[in-house]
Amino acid sequence: MKKLLIIAGCMVAASAVLAQGTLNFANGAAGVNAPIKNSLGVAITGGNNYVADLFWVTTTAGAIAPESSLAAAGFNSAFNINGAPVGYFFGGAQSLPNTGAGTIISAEVRVWNTVIGGTSGQSYASANSTPGGEWGKSIEFNVTLTANPTPPGNLTGLGNNGFTLTLNPVPEPSTFALAGLGAAALLIFRRRK
Repeated sequence: MKKLLIIAGCMVAASAVLAQGTLNFANGAAGVNAPIKNSLGVAITGGNNYVADLFWVTTTAGAIAPESSLAAAGFNSAFNINGAPVGYFFGGAQSLPNTGAGTIISAEVRVWNTVIGGTSGQSYASANSTPGGEWGKSIEFNVTLTANPTPPGNLTGLGNNGFTLTLNPVPEPSTFALAGLGAAALLIFRRRK
């Protein structure tokens, strides 16, 4: 009896894994041709510290979820792996937790440079908010997930909508100097009164 319960438990666990919703995390596939460029307008190449991730949430057909509700999938796929064309990432078949075949998700591809000011390991949020950070995001689109053995669904909502990253400006030292002079002037005028 004990063996039967163990076997049944293993079968339930295996079916749960096989039933997870999957997608093909790539910006170059059937119905998808969306190359991504860095802030200089040059297609991103491999080895340049750029990663792409999927931000997503479940939704219903035809509905786009609020961008603030999207969460990172954690794929962090690199660009130009194994001789792929520049500007493309091919993260392959990826599963999303607590989903199944037919689940519809709102999704957005976000890309960022993981090195800011010589510091590595940066996230999309820090690249988006730090001076010198380089980041970008796709349009938001829907994807219908599949389950094994069906081939994973492509990101066809991206279509031919590649994008170019934004570079956050770095304040120049003269900006800090002017701010300091202004603060000093305010203090002087305040003391005179």
